[in-house]
Amino acid sequence: MKPAVWAALLLCACTSNFGDREHQFLRDQTEEKIAQFAVRGKTTRAEVEARFGRQNPFGCYAYHEVSLPLYNFLPTNFIYMKSERRHWEWCVDYDGEGVVRDYRFTHKVEKDERSVIRDAVGVIRKEAGKSLSQPEK
Repeated sequence: MKPAVWAALLLCACTSNFGDREHQFLRDQTEEKIAQFAVRGKTTRAEVEARFGRQNPFGCYAYHEVSLPLYNFLPTNFIYMKSERRHWEWCVDYDGEGVVRDYRFTHKVEKDERSVIRDAVGVIRKEAGKSLSQPEK
């Protein structure tokens, strides 16, 4: 194969996060849907793992997604950039016998709008405010 093709494949592999894809089922879940399946004091660890797979090393199922509009990659991104991050996390606690004791489900959406110019102006204003409030002696 041509070196350019290998470079493109390597770049795609570096930007992919295959580890989180196993918990992609969380995108379709809500607190109510999970409550129908995971009954406190009744559902076992084996049933949860048979349906959803293994938890991550921190004892939770987590999935993260980031979306960036196309115009972020244009030269105009100095004026305006936008991103949206979505986080789903389901943490399950088990008792000594492997039965669900408690669980927490969270879904957060974070929107970020920023630009290099806006950040630079903010820093300049902050520094100017410091010098005005503390005159030199």
